[in-house]
Amino acid sequence: MIYDELLTFGEAQRKVMAHKRRMGFNVTDIETEFGLLLEELGELHNAWRRSRSPRPGRLTRILIALRLRPRPAVLMATADVEGEIGDVLIFMLSLTDMLGFDAALAVARKMQVNSQRNYRRLANGMQVKED
Repeated sequence: MIYDELLTFGEAQRKVMAHKRRMGFNVTDIETEFGLLLEELGELHNAWRRSRSPRPGRLTRILIALRLRPRPAVLMATADVEGEIGDVLIFMLSLTDMLGFDAALAVARKMQVNSQRNYRRLANGMQVKED
């Protein structure tokens, strides 16, 4: 079965669970699903590390900053990374379903909370929420 249509969170959640049931995969053991999700996150990280472009040398970085040389592509090979992102999302959607939540509603509620937070930038450039 090929999925050529874009899915909403809700549709994807239902299709993921239907596929898992049809294939006889885990649909009840939450602890196992967490473990599998963590494995998939590790595989995503490894795929990203293997496929990213090498860091340019100092002179090249200066030329890029001065816009005298184009910025290299972030990823050289994207298929592996995209596949692993798909796996992580599939496990997240199935875990969401097993825990009894609606993925779309969970994201919408969290985005609402995040939109009302205050953040500050650390010296290293990372943003962190203020307490």
